[in-house]
Amino acid sequence: MEEENVAAPVDAPTEEEKMEIEDTTPTDAPGDLSTDDYAASDDEGAAAEAADEEEKVEEPTAEEPAAEPEAAEPAEEEKPEEEKPAEEEAAAEEEEKKEEPEEEEEKVEEAEEAAEETPAPVPVAKKSTLTQKQLVKEHGISWKEANDHVMASQAELGEDASEEEIAALANEKAAAAKGSKPVEAEESKEEEKEEEEEEEDVPMEKKKTFRGLLYDLGHVDDEIVVPALYKLEALGLDKTHKENPRKTKLLVARGAAALAVLQALKNHGEANIEVAAVGLGLLLNLTTLREKGCIDAIVELNGSGIVIPVMTAHQDDVDIQLHGLGLLCNLSMVRGEIVKISQNGGVDVIITDMEQWPKVDFVQRRACKTLGNMADQNQKLPSVQTEIKNKKGLSTVGKCLETFPKDSPSFREAKRTMNQFF
Repeated sequence: MEEENVAAPVDAPTEEEKMEIEDTTPTDAPGDLSTDDYAASDDEGAAAEAADEEEKVEEPTAEEPAAEPEAAEPAEEEKPEEEKPAEEEAAAEEEEKKEEPEEEEEKVEEAEEAAEETPAPVPVAKKSTLTQKQLVKEHGISWKEANDHVMASQAELGEDASEEEIAALANEKAAAAKGSKPVEAEESKEEEKEEEEEEEDVPMEKKKTFRGLLYDLGHVDDEIVVPALYKLEALGLDKTHKENPRKTKLLVARGAAALAVLQALKNHGEANIEVAAVGLGLLLNLTTLREKGCIDAIVELNGSGIVIPVMTAHQDDVDIQLHGLGLLCNLSMVRGEIVKISQNGGVDVIITDMEQWPKVDFVQRRACKTLGNMADQNQKLPSVQTEIKNKKGLSTVGKCLETFPKDSPSFREAKRTMNQFF
């Protein structure tokens, strides 16, 4: 069958009109919509799509069940640290080593801050030849004063000054402040060296105790006896007896010291003038302590029989005679010793001393006092009085009365002696 031709509608546009219509229609707008309408439609479509998605999330479909509300997540348990690899441990050690210097720096800074807050110590003078100890010894000042003088001298002379210059100036300052005579630094230095050398020369076994010194006095070698006597003399027993240690006081009070000195005089007194002088002086000091044990020891060992021969051996030494006369005077006050003194030649040595030193006050006074004690009528010793008369003792005492003034001790003792005879 032939196809039937469909007649075109009457109002259908022709081909030319179609071309005109196509030219007048915008190319970017679909259909009859304008550009603004197209943009609006796009926005509405996007909004609709977003709403659909929200509905999908909020309202689950029948096929997918609604999501349960999320519960609070439980706290995660701490898991034990896994062992770190060797590389990580090495890195951690390096970091710790880096932190240690920082901690040390912090400690140093803290120490510096503490040092700044700590008050500065009192300055002490640098050591010089004339030390603070020497200033104290020479000028009788305190250690602080001595240190102040040295510091002032150091500051005045400057840091470049020698120790000798500082010492000399400090000595002058100390002398000016004390009003004493300055001591030459060099002399003090030499004296200090000599003392140190002497101390070094003395062995430890020679640094004896008081008992050890008394033991040395009985030695047969006078080179050991003499140093021991000097050391005992330096102790000043007549002045320090009360303050001495208990053992020392007992040795003195019981006569051990007097016996030791008498033994030294007996062994070496006549031959050695040092033993005679120091020994008699030391023994005289012991008798002045009025310790009964000391006097008893001298009497027991026949002290006058030792002292008088020593005096006779050194008749020209006035010091030895003075010490000996003092001892005889003290012994003459003990009953029974007067006869011993006379028998041992005491009257002869006493009168000889008075004739040899007629103007020496101590010799005349001690000699007159001893003769007066021996001639005392209460002793009832006519033989002793007779000996004194026969040896021109009264004429010697009379010269003493003529030599010394009436208010002198020597005149008074001479007058008392003369009264025993008349």
